[in-house]
Amino acid sequence: MRDCSKIMKDGDNIDMCSGTGALSKWANKTRGIKINEYEYSERTIPFALLDACVNGMTGTISRADCLRSEVVVSYEIEKQEEISIPRQSIQKNPSQYKNVIMNPPYSMKFPDTDDYEILGWKIPKSKADFGFILRGMQHLKEDGRQIAVLPHGILFRGAQEGKIRKWLIENHMISAVIGVPDKLFLNTSIPVFLLVLEYHSENVLFIDASKEFVKKAAQNDMQQQHIEKVVNTFLERKEVEKYSYIAVSL
Repeated sequence: MRDCSKIMKDGDNIDMCSGTGALSKWANKTRGIKINEYEYSERTIPFALLDACVNGMTGTISRADCLRSEVVVSYEIEKQEEISIPRQSIQKNPSQYKNVIMNPPYSMKFPDTDDYEILGWKIPKSKADFGFILRGMQHLKEDGRQIAVLPHGILFRGAQEGKIRKWLIENHMISAVIGVPDKLFLNTSIPVFLLVLEYHSENVLFIDASKEFVKKAAQNDMQQQHIEKVVNTFLERKEVEKYSYIAVSL
């Protein structure tokens, strides 16, 4: 659901594990938010830079390890007439932002997890999903919003992940869980959902939009009316029969 920009807040943004920057570039086009992308893959960075420059965007693109908070190199993107030009700049370490968006690698191994405690937690070596989530919370302003595209497994797995999930709920950090249709993204066939996190969330809104789509040959498609229904339900935080439910946090 690339149009997650509709549930972003006004203000600045960091796109963690950005790939070519589809999420942040869409936010730039629809909301005018400067791009601020952090991506690990050295091969992906040139494509992200090219896309930003051709579309005349401004902001920063950095090659970085978001999980370990290590920035290798940063590029400033500056507008020049109809296109933009990149120039290497000093490394731009992430600070805190009104919006954190991410589509991290799913269930990535984290062998050196013992060297990185994140918000007081050690992340499982076999699956780093919650590591990215907690890093995102570190970069989130007190009144900000994090939107993450994640695999369903993090909602159900136990052990350490279950403890972290319980901690997030007890500390009122989970704002919404939004189910979306399968085969919505070209880069994965794994069922995914949107996890929305905020500080001081009064309740948890569950939205099941997984059945509202148009089936196409290679992938499914959420059309505008489907997206608007999700957005309105989230922003109004309302219950809709067989579609959304509000769970009050204890």
